[in-house]
This record gives sequence, structure tokens and C-alpha cells, in this order.
Amino acid sequence: MADGDFANHFAHKLIDAAMASGFDFKTICQASGIAPRSLENAVFEPQELARLSRHVKLLMQDEFCGLTRSRCKIGAFEMMCDIVTSGTTLGDALEKGFRLYGLLSSDITFTVTTQENVAMVQVDIAHPELDSRHFLTEWWLLVWWAVSSWLIGETMKCRTFAFPHRAEIAVEEYERVFSAPCQFGQTSARMIFGRQYLDKPVVKALGNLSEMLLVPRLEFGVVPGVHHNLGIRLASHLRSRFQACADLPSMEDVARQFNLSSQTLRRRLEEEGLHYRSIKDDVRREVALKLLQDKSITLVEVARRCGFSEASALARAVKGWTGMYPKEYRAQLDRLH
Repeated sequence: MADGDFANHFAHKLIDAAMASGFDFKTICQASGIAPRSLENAVFEPQELARLSRHVKLLMQDEFCGLTRSRCKIGAFEMMCDIVTSGTTLGDALEKGFRLYGLLSSDITFTVTTQENVAMVQVDIAHPELDSRHFLTEWWLLVWWAVSSWLIGETMKCRTFAFPHRAEIAVEEYERVFSAPCQFGQTSARMIFGRQYLDKPVVKALGNLSEMLLVPRLEFGVVPGVHHNLGIRLASHLRSRFQACADLPSMEDVARQFNLSSQTLRRRLEEEGLHYRSIKDDVRREVALKLLQDKSITLVEVARRCGFSEASALARAVKGWTGMYPKEYRAQLDRLH
């Protein structure tokens, strides 16, 4: 089975969710910076899923992708990552993160329980009929595995992942991605692991937060903070630089900061199927769409912060990304809310 099968599986779920909320497929592709194609039988690679995950949520202004009765505001995941780094042990950190989501939403509940030498993280969806393709269940189990591994600085080896629904693709593909046996048709969605992991100390501090914010951008099977590819680290660096001073450095400048020659940087990115210009464009798009969420920021100011010479240049860029001009894009967000 090809490595991209699970990524393709998730990508179609995200696209279905966005289209159910009124966005057409062309707009979704434009906003996510992926090549347009026919949706029927379309195949998406892990890097394209990374973009879809980030930009579908931005388009919808909902980290739960329109699959719950109330939306989860953009920034909730970042806040959770901030809070869990204050935990002393993994168990303490998970409790803090779960309490935060309990305050933000009653649509999804996360709990951790223990029994003898086993621990279990469970995901409960209040209205599963809204998520007929089970995206939230699968995504959040994967996220909590990644968050847990990141916090303790090692890959957490789970005993089992259980799902209440039937497998939509080959079970072997689920097990490749989750790195553990997967069972379907169970009573609840849960991640089962050794209880000793809850006592492991949290080794990540607030300064490492940018690592965890890239979870949706990681290829499956890569644990954040335990292993990073160059493209992820470069995107994080550019995002921090751009948000601080609305400037994106040349590839030569970045290469020096990474202690590489520009030729080596280019070659290593190409080995990951990436190009420096596309990473820069992706960062600019992310920042611009995020700023457009705040209607108190004028379009002139958004253009300035994103390095455009004038508002008309921003308008052309947003039209290319989303199929809508900035005012139309903001109006679309208002309708979703």
C-alpha cells in the first residue's frame, strides 16, 4: 500500500467537511495552495494534506472543521500546547489540556483513566452524526499520541488504538500510521498505553512550542520534537520571522542561519519534494488569511504586515488563494459564524 493512502483518506474527509459548509473544491484547492484537479478519484500526498489541514480550518474559522454543533475558534490548539508545557508529568499535562477543551467546548470530550498498569485516553463526540466519516475521532487520537510523544521527547509506544466505527481503508494502513494494533467496532475511541508513561516528566518547555504547532503539517509516523525534517523546521523559522517583521529572507540568508550552503539547502529540500519559494509563499498565505479573520485590522494594514506594496496586491493574492477578494472572504466567514 502506498505511503500516501492514509493522507489521501484524511484529505478527502477534510474536503468533504469544507464542501458541506459551502466552500467549493476549487476554492479549497486555491486557499490551500495545492494544484487543482478533478475531485473524483483525486489522490493527495502528505504535504498536500498538511496544507489542507491548516487552510481548511482557516477558511472555516473552526478547528473542528464544521463537524460539531459549535465551532472551535482558531488558536485553541495553540493555547492547549502552551498550557500542557506547564505540566510536570505527562499525566499532569494531559489533564490540563483536557480541562481546557472541556471549558471551550462540550462537543468533544477527552478523558484519561488508569487501571492497574494500563492507561487510556478516550475521545467522545457528543453528536457523532455530524461527523459521518469519523474524521474527528481518528484525527484527535492521532494528535494526542503526537502531543504525548512530543511532551516526553520520545515516541510513546501504544498497545492498541480502538475505534467505534468500521475501518474505511485497510487495517494495515491504520496500523502503519498509528504504529500500533488498531481495533474497529469497539465501544469507544481510545488510545491504550502503559501506565508508566503518565509518570514520565515533561521535557518540552514553552520555547519549544513552535514544534507542536506543526503537528498537522507532519507526515504520518513522524513524532514532533523527536524527529523533524528540514522543511518543517524551515517553515517554522520563516513563520516566526515573518510574523515578527513582515519580511522573508533570501534562501542564501536562511542557508547561513541553518549552517548550510544554499546549494545544500536546495538539494535537501528537493529530497523532501519541497522548494524554498513554495514554503515562503505558503507562510505568507497563512499569515494573510489569519489576519483577515480579524475585521478590526484594515486591508491596508493586512497588506503592510504581509509585505504587499498595496492593498490591491493583497486583493489579487487572496483572490488567487481563495477565489474571493478579501471583502468577499470576510463575508463568507461571517456567514459561517
